[in-house]
Amino acid sequence: MFGIYEANSEEEVRAAVENDPYWKNNIWTEYDVKEWIQAF
Repeated sequence: MFGIYEANSEEEVRAAVENDPYWKNNIWTEYDVKEWIQAF
């Protein structure tokens, strides 16, 4: 799974992921947060 979140901080992204029903119901079992830099 790949998702893009626009947020002001990594904490906001983590909160969004961890409040998602897929995370809460153990469909997603791990995730990494990486900064996305728009190149164009």
